[in-house]
Amino acid sequence: MATPNLYEFLESRGVGPDIIERMKTEKIDAAVVVMMEDTALADFIPLLGDRIAVRSFCTKPPQAPTDKHPRKQALLQKLRKKLRLRRNEGESGSDENEESSSGASSSHSCKSSLLKGNRNATSDKRKIDIGWLDFDCTSQTYKQVRKQKGGGTRQLSVLKTTGRAELLDLAQGLFFKDGVSSKGDQSNYEFDICDFRQKSMCDEFTVGQLYEESKMPILRFYLRTKEKIEPLESANENSNHNKKKAIIIESSDSGEEQAMPLPFENVGNEVEIGQECSSPTSQFDNEAPRSPSPPPDTPTITFGPTHTPDTQNQLDDTIPLPQTEVLLIRRGAVVRDMINSFSNPGIMDANISVHMILPSGQMEAGLGSGVYKDAVTQFWQEFYEEMTTGDTYKVPVIRHDFGEREWEAVARILVKGWVDLRYFPISLSPVFMETALFGSSHADTKSAFLQYIPESERNILEAALQEFPSDNEELVEILGEYDCKKLPSETNLSHIISEMGHKEIIQKPRFIADCMQPVLKSLHGSLTKSEFLNLYEEMQPSPKKVIAMLQFPPECTANEQTVGTYLKRYVRSLNEHMLKRFLRFCTGSDVLSVNVINVIFTQLTGFERRPIGHTCGNVLEVPSTYESFVDLRHEFNEILQSGVWVMDVI
Repeated sequence: MATPNLYEFLESRGVGPDIIERMKTEKIDAAVVVMMEDTALADFIPLLGDRIAVRSFCTKPPQAPTDKHPRKQALLQKLRKKLRLRRNEGESGSDENEESSSGASSSHSCKSSLLKGNRNATSDKRKIDIGWLDFDCTSQTYKQVRKQKGGGTRQLSVLKTTGRAELLDLAQGLFFKDGVSSKGDQSNYEFDICDFRQKSMCDEFTVGQLYEESKMPILRFYLRTKEKIEPLESANENSNHNKKKAIIIESSDSGEEQAMPLPFENVGNEVEIGQECSSPTSQFDNEAPRSPSPPPDTPTITFGPTHTPDTQNQLDDTIPLPQTEVLLIRRGAVVRDMINSFSNPGIMDANISVHMILPSGQMEAGLGSGVYKDAVTQFWQEFYEEMTTGDTYKVPVIRHDFGEREWEAVARILVKGWVDLRYFPISLSPVFMETALFGSSHADTKSAFLQYIPESERNILEAALQEFPSDNEELVEILGEYDCKKLPSETNLSHIISEMGHKEIIQKPRFIADCMQPVLKSLHGSLTKSEFLNLYEEMQPSPKKVIAMLQFPPECTANEQTVGTYLKRYVRSLNEHMLKRFLRFCTGSDVLSVNVINVIFTQLTGFERRPIGHTCGNVLEVPSTYESFVDLRHEFNEILQSGVWVMDVI
């Protein structure tokens, strides 16, 4: 209500201008008049009739402004009328349904009335999104194919009655145009269609039913593809080599046999076992695995406890040829496959030949002792990550899915690795290993515990041993993480740390040590207690030791001598992690299991220039064409830091 309207009203009532000016001076407007008593208002407006009229004027609600757009108002009135008609129709329909049926029918009628005007409800088609999920062998999961690689999200309209088969045909036509996609030919893949939950779509469901069930504004479907794996062909029963048998790969959960329809290359006709030599080369993630395709006469690899019959290739009893066990080990599942293979005690008396299987299902071309060493090294590296705790030295941990059978298999891998390859897992705590080997240990558990805990905690404990802190809150917190029941002090801290070491390294893994000890006893003849105590220091690699192992040709050119200097400089610059990778590249082992690494110079140039390691003979091929130390360091680092090595040289 605007203030000037009140003064205009007073003028219309004949109130004198002096009274109006006085009210303006005293700031008496319509809002004030409502709150004033009659006696106070009489001082300004003396006549009773004027006062009553003014109060009535001030208490009236404000009048709506005059509509300046009559056409707009007319349209709004028509729209309101239509809405009232629709609402009345819905209510009448609801009343009729209530009289003729139950509450369920009523809700359906209300729903129908609400959907009037919704074109999606009346149309025979609905919009959907379709994506592409392809199976990744490395992670064993389905991953979405991006737009840049021929995938992405496709939007289209389909009939509500469209079912699984029609959607599958539509998706194949979108992503496999003319039967070919960025991943390969359509005939090489298995296809499935799944819903927005990435679950396989049932044959009886349609798009309309899924919309009704999910209540989602737009549904998303996926074309799910998985590359076909060709079955193995028939076995060649007549072989010119020693009798071989493949080790079964079993599931540790169910104990059932697991068939592995993977290609196998019979290289036995070309290279004798024990004479092959394998070379690791770097394979980056965006490159396809390099492996030769299997020849037409590919033999069958038999999985399971049933091996080659004794009548096949039967030899004279007077010739005690050892049996050869062929282990099929999948990269990415080395721990599980090795443990399943070594669960059979009979493997300890057999010669072992390892064939590595790439995540793509193809067999690596490399054969021989180098592949065997690399498999054992890879096993222990993955074992440290999955089955142990600790920093510098690691201790196995109890697992609910690991029983006596599994820990005995781990012990057989350790024994076989030492006997066949002179490989010993020196990252395992020497105190634990001494207990598992000889039944007890009298080593210093305090220093063992300090090497077991993380470096940050080790620094705090070592500082406290030298000078006990006045504020020991952090010290108490660290010891509390290992269930320490005593309050540390300057006099008892050293004893407490020894007790913690005994509990964590000897007491906790005692079950594991007891399971491994019967198998490890077989090492007593080749590894005495005094030799064991020196073993960790002898096998621990260092730049000085590795440089001493490098053996160069007796006669070298000037370029070769320069590159040899670059190589020594590179080895000296490596940290512990990279030094172990360098050793593994050259020898297949990340510990000092050999005495010499033979260096051979090559003349490779351009894109062919690269170092090559022959793990069977412990040979390192180095191009003599490096122009600087930086070039050599760059190419070695690219190989050593790559995620995958493939044995692809026989």
